[in-house]
Amino acid sequence: MFSHTAAPAVQNAVFLILAEDETFGESLCFALLRLVPGAQIFRVASPGEAIVTLSKLPHVTAAFLALPPQR
Repeated sequence: MFSHTAAPAVQNAVFLILAEDETFGESLCFALLRLVPGAQIFRVASPGEAIVTLSKLPHVTAAFLALPPQR
């Protein structure tokens, strides 16, 4: 007897964006939606909020962090 395992279900793309520059964050969001229609995109305002959001999500395709350099 042969056993067949089903292919894993394809999960929807989930992106997290933390960008201090709001214009850049919005541009990245629109670009991702154009490339991956139907993707879930979470935009957060701080690293702490990013950690909380990431901990609540069962799956994240990619996280984009665009913060200014430390001086």
